[in-house]
Amino acid sequence: MSDRLPNPGRDGVLFLPLGGCGQFGANFTLYGYDGSWILVDCGMAFADERLPGVDILLPNPTLIADQKEKLKGLFVTHAHEDHIGAIAWLWPRLRCPIYATPFTAALLRRKFEEHTFKGGGPVITVVEDEKPIKVDHWTVTYIPVAHSIPEGNALHIETGAGNIVHTGDWCLDPNPVLGDKTSPEAFRALGDKGVMLYIGDSTNAEVRSQPLSELDVETGLVEVFSKAPRKIAVTMFASNVGRIISIHRAARAAGRQVGLVGRSLITMVECARESGHIDQGMRFLSADDAADVADSKIVLIVTGSQGETRAALSRIARGMHPAVKLKPDDTMVFSSRAIPGNETAINEIKNALLEMGVRIVTDREARVHVSGHPVRSDISQMLDWLRPNSVIPVHGERVQMESHADLAHEKQIKNVHVPSNGELLKINADGITPVRKFTATFQAIDFDRVVPADNITILERRKMSFNGAVFITIVADRETGEILDAQATATGLLNEKDPNDARVLTELEDACADKFEMLKKHDRLNEDNVIEAVRAAAKRFFRDFRDIKPVVNVHVSLV
Repeated sequence: MSDRLPNPGRDGVLFLPLGGCGQFGANFTLYGYDGSWILVDCGMAFADERLPGVDILLPNPTLIADQKEKLKGLFVTHAHEDHIGAIAWLWPRLRCPIYATPFTAALLRRKFEEHTFKGGGPVITVVEDEKPIKVDHWTVTYIPVAHSIPEGNALHIETGAGNIVHTGDWCLDPNPVLGDKTSPEAFRALGDKGVMLYIGDSTNAEVRSQPLSELDVETGLVEVFSKAPRKIAVTMFASNVGRIISIHRAARAAGRQVGLVGRSLITMVECARESGHIDQGMRFLSADDAADVADSKIVLIVTGSQGETRAALSRIARGMHPAVKLKPDDTMVFSSRAIPGNETAINEIKNALLEMGVRIVTDREARVHVSGHPVRSDISQMLDWLRPNSVIPVHGERVQMESHADLAHEKQIKNVHVPSNGELLKINADGITPVRKFTATFQAIDFDRVVPADNITILERRKMSFNGAVFITIVADRETGEILDAQATATGLLNEKDPNDARVLTELEDACADKFEMLKKHDRLNEDNVIEAVRAAAKRFFRDFRDIKPVVNVHVSLV
């Protein structure tokens, strides 16, 4: 079977997620109809401990990159990193027009400034809410929704086969600090037109309680700030501009100034000012200037709420930030949720802060965070408004997506399918038909280069982290092939200063020397043959010794 995408027909819409299903992050959804494709979002995901040295994962766009002439546009729902974080890295392979709202476009332009694009850079078309965009056989309309970032939007996608609502990230916050409420009238109107397919956010599909409003969070922050005796720091997602505004208002109510710590926060505020979401009179101090303000008169907003090693919060917790030092009785507010997989890194930071004597406040102790995603009752309401023929849950791990699907079944929606990344589906008035399964892989940003996530360098790094690394040097006479020396080190396995380990190293060296001497002379004078034979001997040694498989490197020197 060919690994190429099929040519989309007119008897239905093809749906292909290459990220964002069964995981949080890396959202990348393709739709195909009548010979062409469009892409919705192109985001990044956080890597975990299985990929040592890697922080960021990207979707693999090869399937559509191989047919990029059929890709008519990238439609960006909003500016969160799990929806835009891969664009600058992957656009050179896609080279398609980009459609985005003013705030998202401003943020993307700053990201593009950090990259070099051969043959010209991306062109962004700034869209207007509720104004249809006609591209080839597609009509796409941006529908404003409430979310934890400016200008969140759902997409209404019209085709000759039927209409699609792709919700993006949204919620039913009745009192958003920033932006529009999610409009019942707008979605009822879409339902009246007829919705063939609903693609919906599953993040909080399991949550049955009613969420707070962002305005409640602002009130909660006022209460926390009023009781804090010394310096206050708040960590959050940098893109949550509404939360930045809430923190600023709460700080001013407590008679405090606000400082920004972290480049991404500064960028977000600049983009929000540029697009009119933050008033020009709302003043923020730099980290250096904030250091000169009395502890009782300052609130710092810091990046790194997910435990990122190089972000401001991690450096503060390790006492390594050049401008920010926390002391006993200072207060650290965690105004965000932990993305699954980041809990260990976040807890390590909390432990370090507690050892400093810093007070920690989370949403367990006070109203300092609210999710920007729909809870179960919100999703139920959306389904009632739209009355879709088919439902495909996305944007979540399998457990959230299945919960979303169960809700759709409770609503008596007959056509419900929980997809996996790489699963190609065809949707029409008759329902959802699986077409085939592609292998969906991911890419990693490794030292500022994009490589496959299963790149040999990453796999060896992982193997070394679990099984250690063995380095063996064989020195032999170039003329006679006689061995002159054999030396070995076993990083992460054996300590040469320990007598017992030193004895094992000697046994390893003897085993490698014995293997070398068993080779015929012409093989002993062939470096490749020596490397292969000695590596096999070392692997066998450690298999028998500890039943492990270290990375083995052999160096041969013929003198």
